[in-house]
Amino acid sequence: MIAAVAEHRPDLVLLDLYLPDASGLDLLRRMRAEGSECDVLVISAAREADAVRTAVRLGVVSCPLKPFGFDDFSERLAQ
Repeated sequence: MIAAVAEHRPDLVLLDLYLPDASGLDLLRRMRAEGSECDVLVISAAREADAVRTAVRLGVVSCPLKPFGFDDFSERLAQ
């Protein structure tokens, strides 16, 4: 994912904190360390306050928690 972000330079990344082979927070830290300033919207079932606070400190623009409806998701994308 880090290589894809560096190559494609997206405006927005949708990121889950629970990934099969990595931590979403670790990936976000690496993205920021490598200079990526793209917006990140975390979509996760993570309910740990520390994880959410860390994501916000790393510049996450929104953090809807699963499950959520399309209207909520659409509103957050519009913001």
